[in-house]
Amino acid sequence: MTIDNLSAIVVDATPDLGAEQRIRMAMQIALERGASLTAVCSAWPKSASLAEALAPSSLHMMTEEQKLREALSAMRSTFDHLVQDAPERMNWCDDIADPRVTLSKEGVLADLIVMGVAGASKLAQADPVDVALTTGAAVLRLSTKPPQILRRALIGWKDGREAGCALRAALPFIRHAEAITVLGVGETVTADCLEAVQRYLAAHGLDARHQHLPASGRSEAFVIAEYAEAEGVDVLVAGGRAQGRWKERIFGGVTQDLLQTDITWLLAN
Repeated sequence: MTIDNLSAIVVDATPDLGAEQRIRMAMQIALERGASLTAVCSAWPKSASLAEALAPSSLHMMTEEQKLREALSAMRSTFDHLVQDAPERMNWCDDIADPRVTLSKEGVLADLIVMGVAGASKLAQADPVDVALTTGAAVLRLSTKPPQILRRALIGWKDGREAGCALRAALPFIRHAEAITVLGVGETVTADCLEAVQRYLAAHGLDARHQHLPASGRSEAFVIAEYAEAEGVDVLVAGGRAQGRWKERIFGGVTQDLLQTDITWLLAN
């Protein structure tokens, strides 16, 4: 995806408190870029096992299914209200299914998938990094704060494919940012690497500065989040799970730590 090529956007419309905000933000991006927008709405019990979901109908299961259909219907009404005056390229897709499955299916051909911070909900919610991994698309994970004009962008850099993918995916969003900082944390990132990223951005007509911070015994995620808050950063650009899914599940990692923060985050695998 390049600066001038953003044609298909998918937004996670899983029913929760942040769904309307996500749809509004995704619509804004789609309208600005002349892109199509597909809202993917899935309703699935958070605690339901596959066996429970496929069990023969009973009064309990029928009641649960009705609740899921009501949640889908309410979300559809919200979507229809939001897009009533929008162009025709606003599409709706819903299903009683795990959102991880539906988002992965619908997002395969998307240039961008807009998601939110997982919150308290009785319905299952998809992991943004899992969606980025299974689709190959860039994922914009919004914070719980109201969307704001992008002024300050932070690129959390660590040499690797994931960081490079995230940086390329971010170009359409940081093009008009007033300030762009390339940040490296700890001994695994050198000043030379950060300067190379700065030159890459300059070649794309983007003015950026770079900064290197010591970890000082703290996690990279903590340093990045602390810096982002202190500098009033609007969006963080970072790669997802650079050390691999199975290693991160065992040892933890920067991605998992950042997922616990309330930062607007554009990531790619």
